[in-house]
Amino acid sequence: MFGRHARSDRPSITTRTQRSVFMKCLLTFFLFALLSADLLGQSVESLNRSGLKSLKQGDYQTAVATFSKVIEKTSHPYAKPRPIESTFAATEPSDADNVTIIDPQTAAAFVNRGKAYLGTGDVDRALDDFNRALNISPAMVAGLLCRGGAYISKERLDDAIADFDRVIKLEPKLPDGYIARGVAYQHRGDLPTAFENFNRAIEVAPKSALAFYYRGEAERRAKDQVSAVRDFDMAIKLDPTLEYAYCGRGLIRLRKGDLDGAIEDMSKAVSITPRFARGYAGRGYALYAKGKTADAQADFAKARDLDPTLADEIDECVKIIDNLKK
Repeated sequence: MFGRHARSDRPSITTRTQRSVFMKCLLTFFLFALLSADLLGQSVESLNRSGLKSLKQGDYQTAVATFSKVIEKTSHPYAKPRPIESTFAATEPSDADNVTIIDPQTAAAFVNRGKAYLGTGDVDRALDDFNRALNISPAMVAGLLCRGGAYISKERLDDAIADFDRVIKLEPKLPDGYIARGVAYQHRGDLPTAFENFNRAIEVAPKSALAFYYRGEAERRAKDQVSAVRDFDMAIKLDPTLEYAYCGRGLIRLRKGDLDGAIEDMSKAVSITPRFARGYAGRGYALYAKGKTADAQADFAKARDLDPTLADEIDECVKIIDNLKK
């Protein structure tokens, strides 16, 4: 996990890594509800269920294909354009014989497909889908949250914060807007403002595991390991299936030299989410530091297979561990 962590905490942490974990947390915690069966029919409901399952399992290509079918099925062709205020025209306005009016609920399918594109690393297509969703429904909180997350990935931090400000204005009691805005300020290097947002999220939602997790990550980067472990423990207590919290706590154990504890936490993370690449990488670091080279290399291979962008980071981390052994 490793995203969002200082290099001194463990093997190198990159801005790209920080973005990756944030995106995945969004994919896990902001999944949209299925489209209404009475409006769209059983076949579309089934497609949505299948697409959401693929999204949760990390099968992003299948999710993209499935939500594309949902968008197609919930688009209605008319012989002439109809002046519907909250719709998105998929064809040129001048093509009066082939105008597609998209049902406002199609916005959910665009958001979900955008999340799948994020999972594949295609941020530009994700942004395009989030923009389409917000063209249909400008006040869609999930669309704003996801677009803001994609803006962070593109280093468009002002745009991201603007989207999160809007979320907070629309839903001031929702912790997600404060959490996301805190992440944006964290990327900007403004930890005090990030902490203000994470603290506010906890105030409005004292049982938000995600809020405790992100505050823990900020504390870990600020080298306040005691507070970080306390927040990771709370996140796990509130949501025992939050793999990122185990990973964060495992990194602290790794840095302290508690290799068995780190292996235990990382193993728990990958048991919850078998496609959690950073969990395998983290366990590999602990195994490698313990001298179990073959097991470590197997974990590194699994991590690279799931997320090829980790290859350079893993190589760098192995070098750091080798230097520490000297």
